[in-house]
Amino acid sequence: MNDSLQCGFGLGDWEVYPQENLLKGPKRECVLEPKVMDVLVFLAGRQGDVVSRRQILDSLWADVVVGDEVVSRAISVLRTELGDDQKDSRYLKTISKRGYRLTADVIPLTSERSQRVASVSNVSTSAAPDRPSDSVTRFAARKLDFMIITVLVLALGYFAYDKFILQPEPGAVFGDVGISIAVLPFVDMSDDSGNEYFSEGLSEELLNLLVNVPELRVAARTSSFSYKGKDAKIAQIGEELNVTYVLEGSVRKAGDHVRITASLVKADDGFHVWSESFDRTLDDIFVIQDQIASAVADALKVKLLDAKLLDAMPTMDVTDAEVYALYLQGLYFDNLKGKENLEKAISAFKQALAIDPEYAPAWVAISRAYTYQTRAGLLSRKKGSALAMEAVERALALDNNMAAAWANLAYLKKYYEWDWEGATAASDKALQLDPNNAQVLGVAASLAGNLGRTSASTMLHEQALARDPLNLTSQSALGQDYMRNGRLDEAIETFSRLVALNPEYYSGYSNLGRAYFLSGDAERALIEIDKSPAEDLKTFEKIQIHLALGNHEEAQVFVNKYLEQYSRVDPVRTAALYASLGDNDKAFEWLETAFQKRFVRLSWILVNVYLKNLESDPRYPVFLEKLGLLEAWEAMSPE
Repeated sequence: MNDSLQCGFGLGDWEVYPQENLLKGPKRECVLEPKVMDVLVFLAGRQGDVVSRRQILDSLWADVVVGDEVVSRAISVLRTELGDDQKDSRYLKTISKRGYRLTADVIPLTSERSQRVASVSNVSTSAAPDRPSDSVTRFAARKLDFMIITVLVLALGYFAYDKFILQPEPGAVFGDVGISIAVLPFVDMSDDSGNEYFSEGLSEELLNLLVNVPELRVAARTSSFSYKGKDAKIAQIGEELNVTYVLEGSVRKAGDHVRITASLVKADDGFHVWSESFDRTLDDIFVIQDQIASAVADALKVKLLDAKLLDAMPTMDVTDAEVYALYLQGLYFDNLKGKENLEKAISAFKQALAIDPEYAPAWVAISRAYTYQTRAGLLSRKKGSALAMEAVERALALDNNMAAAWANLAYLKKYYEWDWEGATAASDKALQLDPNNAQVLGVAASLAGNLGRTSASTMLHEQALARDPLNLTSQSALGQDYMRNGRLDEAIETFSRLVALNPEYYSGYSNLGRAYFLSGDAERALIEIDKSPAEDLKTFEKIQIHLALGNHEEAQVFVNKYLEQYSRVDPVRTAALYASLGDNDKAFEWLETAFQKRFVRLSWILVNVYLKNLESDPRYPVFLEKLGLLEAWEAMSPE
């Protein structure tokens, strides 16, 4: 690292203080992750030179094995914090296939000035948070199942607070995300079959509750539950999910007994930081024995408990054990997807609601199940969306503080009603209630992209993926955002990671090929596209490449194939095909067909790169007005 810059330096409108990881601008200041600051200082020491990723890796990550994506992420964070624009860079310029160049002037600051900033920074960050009061809230009249879940969360929560917040362990907190943890699906050890739904439900409830702890970054269910049944080592899970701790456990039910064991494990070395077993007799599942709560509070100092934490978990409000069991069964089958499983899920949710029609979480869950059925074509668009909308509105009438309900409402208003204002309001409400939820972030990101807000879409998708790194849908969406923003190296990395996770992902290789083509490598593009399992996408992308290369005879072969076999699969893509061929009349005919069918991909029209060919046609804004997207399109600025 360049020692002459350690006292601080000016960079355009910013002042940079490496020793405090501080960026200070005319209107705001921010604290960078240490490695991100190291990258900035490294580039500043070579201002004006093109620096390759390998140079950065060799210098700053010499002792660890990491991929190029760590550099891409650092550059992305720097651009975001500096307010830089990749297409019209004032600070960081990407040199295709070579690396990066810091274009702004670097002016060293005096050590005296830097010390003044350091002293202010130290005063503001040195105060330790007060310990919570000694009062312990007693909870009565909750079922034993809920008590066990709460006990586990409180035990883990107290441990995390006491060990990592009040007494931070060196290296435990990385960047500004705090402590990170993955909750693995608990293993069902019961002799009798049919209890798997309980063990999975227990794990999911723990995960959902921990998400509400601000000091924790919790890996989302999609990622953490992907290890179910796999022989993956804790260290591997920690690396792949980018978490420092893993919570694992087992559940055994036998007659009226239940034994639950939970362990908190440090991912890098497998050290068991905390472990506890809970043995209970289920003589009366409706009675919570006050002495159990007292014993747990005394043993684990559960003064950390805040009633708001439990209030954020509406599943704890159920008063009937059978309702809760049916709810967990419904979630279990809903997560499996497929026609039969979705039917079983909806049946379980309906049974739960027949017993307790005021159990809001079941209304949210059945709304999502109807949405999945509609997306899969198992219900008609009209019937499925109506059922889903009715259910989510019932949930919000019962409890309007459920982020999952607001997120699903935003999805329904966007895809099935094209109510952009209503979708935005619902999405904003969901983000306000649960800004750390990967599903909520994903819905908000998708909506921002539909409205042409590609910078916001990229940022939200990055946040969602940080919490759910194995989510293929988020990987694909983020890669497309990078392509639309001209960040082609990052797009290639993202799609490469996607196809490595799942080579059968329908659009993975076609998007990877498109990214290579846009970066100027047509040969590699065709190689990657040929690997695609989706013949319609493969054919479509080959048309675009051959047209761009002027290979009209080759293009015509694939045009004929596409129109003969795939034109009705996706009317919006067919419209894009005609637009690329210069036949705008046909393009608008197909768009009108899609409109009449209320085809959901129409909401992606603003972000589909091939439909940009229609923007100069006077019919384009007229059509956008029919979709309710004209105002958003007119407000778009180049990004």
